Amino acid sequence: MASHVRPVFLALAGLLVLVAPALANPDSYIVKRSSNLRAGPAPTTTRIRGLDAGEMLEADVDSVAGGYRYISTDAGERGWVWTKNIKLSAEEGGGVTPPATTGANSISPAWAKPAPNRTTFKCADGSTCGPHGSVGDSITNLRCNCHKQAITDVDVHMALVEKRGQGEEQALVVETSPRVRKNHAGWNTAALSPLVDSDTRVRITGWLMYDPEHRAMIGTHRSTMWEIHPITKIEVSQGGGSPWLALN
Repeated sequence: MASHVRPVFLALAGLLVLVAPALANPDSYIVKRSSNLRAGPAPTTTRIRGLDAGEMLEADVDSVAGGYRYISTDAGERGWVWTKNIKLSAEEGGGVTPPATTGANSISPAWAKPAPNRTTFKCADGSTCGPHGSVGDSITNLRCNCHKQAITDVDVHMALVEKRGQGEEQALVVETSPRVRKNHAGWNTAALSPLVDSDTRVRITGWLMYDPEHRAMIGTHRSTMWEIHPITKIEVSQGGGSPWLALN
């Protein structure tokens, strides 16, 4: 994770919030070899899509029927996969690393604490900016918030694309989190809806974060594992040289 504060300019195009119920007692699994995600626990049921080796899944311990396990993907898809084609992620690399027998009692005063690198970009007109794009879809991320389901307790992902109409496979993910969002009542669907599919530009400020957990989604739901997460400021362009309007 890197602690870069980075402004991002974008337009909103297609906002959709999906809250999927969490599994009752989920464990993390990884796809060992290419497999099919099916609508039912049998090879004759509808094929939802193919699963690639390395994709991360979630499933209840007791969710097995007919040799298939009922799983949830990072994209929120639900279905059945052949159990021999997946394994507990804890098995990757020979198991979970045992905890250290001793630990530090304090932080060393010699530990370097450099100031954050405030990297910026320049627009064609010379103004300070970040990546340009449009927001396609947004979904909630349940795994990183103790599997809570209420919209006030989950992260919300938004897919930025360079041009309106491009798919998520070309997107950069930007994300609001509950601990920041609770202080911004204006970050809601009602406030953002007028910006959807419009040419209004939006400026996003937040933290640059590298999220390797979603590697398997590159090319389908994102173009990179780098995210702006969490968002700390959302501003809307008024045009004509007028000041940016902050959504609070």
